[in-house]
Amino acid sequence: MSWALWVATASAHVPNIASYNLDSQDGHNVLRISLPSDGMHQALKLEHPDLELSQLDTQAYQALLSQTLLDGIALELDGQDAPVDRCVVSLAPHQTQVLCAVAGPSPSTQVQARIDALSAQTGQNNVLRVLTHPQAGHVVLKDANDFQGSIQLAQPVSQEPDPEQGWPWAWGSLLLFPVFLTALTLSSRPTTAGTQT
Repeated sequence: MSWALWVATASAHVPNIASYNLDSQDGHNVLRISLPSDGMHQALKLEHPDLELSQLDTQAYQALLSQTLLDGIALELDGQDAPVDRCVVSLAPHQTQVLCAVAGPSPSTQVQARIDALSAQTGQNNVLRVLTHPQAGHVVLKDANDFQGSIQLAQPVSQEPDPEQGWPWAWGSLLLFPVFLTALTLSSRPTTAGTQT
């Protein structure tokens, strides 16, 4: 099926809301973008009025969408520029999925974003979510905030103990052990109060 045919028949519920999910996997950042296909197509027509989109083949259409997204996304992760590149586009009748690689520290605790991709469409909302296990944060980027925002997460929880920090719970347990033994000894002694001879 040609992309032009399914765009003509697509009808998303909310054509002006795009979802951008930034995730960290195996030390690499991945940006998963979900776009309502009909809203995306309308925005592309507005942003590229000189092009006859219906004349593009699928590969050229995907390349145009990919470049439009790359031009409209700027990220900083922990104060460092985080270029977005290598996007893979999967066109579909209702929701188009795009997967992009993002350079920069992973996982990040602070994200600054400008995402004005497809903002030519009236009422466009770009929802950025940062999914860093076990935390998450989000911000809605829209015309009112000039499609810019930031997300601050707490420091990621380390799964491995830091050997330089020691194991405070272990030292605490060793200190509490004598207190526990004393309490146990005192509670197991027979009481002599109230006995008659």
